Amino acid sequence: MGALVAGLVLFARVSAAQPTPVEASLNDLVLSWLHGNYATPIVCTLDGQPRRGLRRILIEPAPPNHRNREATLRFVDLGAAEATRCFTEIGGDTPNIMGTLVVRHPTTRVRPTAMRDFKIELKRKRGFELDIVSGTLDLEPVGKGAQGETLDMRGGHLRVHILRKGEDGLLVLQDLPSPRKVRLEVESRDGQRLSFPASLARPDAAKGRPRPRR
Repeated sequence: MGALVAGLVLFARVSAAQPTPVEASLNDLVLSWLHGNYATPIVCTLDGQPRRGLRRILIEPAPPNHRNREATLRFVDLGAAEATRCFTEIGGDTPNIMGTLVVRHPTTRVRPTAMRDFKIELKRKRGFELDIVSGTLDLEPVGKGAQGETLDMRGGHLRVHILRKGEDGLLVLQDLPSPRKVRLEVESRDGQRLSFPASLARPDAAKGRPRPRR
């Protein structure tokens, strides 16, 4: 049970955004904006009782050996081996999702108008769409003994959309203090989608002692 609580509830260790180069591309600006520790609420049944927790999704700079400036999006293992079921409050049963994706914005050329382009796209779309360069996701059913599946996400897309008042998903995030609440959606090349309302942790979250949601 301890592993599940640790995996679900800890909402800290925020990745500091990397400094943006003086000469930047739209890709540089989007990745700097995106970096951080996101969490989406989840409920798992343990010993017959529902336990509220968080699925963690980390978006961090890719290793420096990557050819282009990229980011990694990592789904953290729930540690839900003892659970009989996991579900979301708005979407029904949900699997344990594990894996790392490498993403980048399509516009990688350095331009003097990059900051203006960034502001225009953010205002018009309230978010960004990025390419998934590589990576797979393992989807493991919780507590059912069913066989899981692996999704090849290369060639797919990551969409990040800022949630505003009245939008679906915002209500389930109301207990999570956050400077930004978004919908994260990953879609494979063949159209399989996974979508999550998610809160970005505040930069000072790692300084305080994590507390479970009640």
